[in-house]
Amino acid sequence: MPIAGMNITNVNISRSGDFSGSYQMNCNTSIKDLKEQELPQIKKKGLSVPLEFSATYSDGKGKPIAEIKISGDVLFLDEKNEQVLKDWKSEKKIPEAMSVQIMNLIMRDVLTRTVQATDLLRLPMPLPIPSLSMEKPKMEERKK
Repeated sequence: MPIAGMNITNVNISRSGDFSGSYQMNCNTSIKDLKEQELPQIKKKGLSVPLEFSATYSDGKGKPIAEIKISGDVLFLDEKNEQVLKDWKSEKKIPEAMSVQIMNLIMRDVLTRTVQATDLLRLPMPLPIPSLSMEKPKMEERKK
């Protein structure tokens, strides 16, 4: 299921306090919906996945001091649109392969934009950007 692209629709960054002392950062990604979308340029139908990423900074007492929200749509091209849509409507789940691709795109694209936003507001940078894979480590590799 290849990703055809991502469209950022909204970026909201705000800072309301100082970073003096300890802080906590909480990142969250949520998939808002899944819908079929006509792609007239290539005469196909794709799947549009609206999503939102947020990073919230709070002081040691839990008081919010900064927030970054990025919303957008990820577009997939696949031959199994009907089954994916059916599963989404009944269980609000997407296939694992699709989920991994979305998370990797978020880590590459959205977290990069988050790093830019932290620089603008002089916020601490988020953690290094990891990459997911569907492969599970073998038992021998875990023991090392």
